[in-house]
Amino acid sequence: MFDAAPTILIIEHDEQVRHDVQFILKGIGYHVVTASRGLDGIDIARKMKPDLIIVAMDLPDLMGGELATTLRADKRFQDTPILVFVSSDDPAARDMA
Repeated sequence: MFDAAPTILIIEHDEQVRHDVQFILKGIGYHVVTASRGLDGIDIARKMKPDLIIVAMDLPDLMGGELATTLRADKRFQDTPILVFVSSDDPAARDMA
C-alpha cells in the first residue's frame, strides 16, 4: 500500500509566484493546494490539515504573521510547520515572520 503524498498549502497573492512554487513542489511529488488570500487559506487549512503551510508575509487581507498566529491558536496546527516568506529587506518584516 502506498502512502499519500504530503500536502502543502501555499498562501500567496502573487499568481506567478504561487504558480512557480506549486510547479516546483508538484514536480518533486507533493500534493499542493493554493490560496491567494489569507482568510481563504485559513479555511482550506482547517478543512484539509496540510502537512506544511507556506505563507507570504504580505497578503491582501492579513499579514503572514497574523495568519500563522491564528493557525497556531488552533490545537490542530500546533505541530504543523508554517513557513512565512518575506520578499523585503526590511528587518522588521523579517522579525515579524
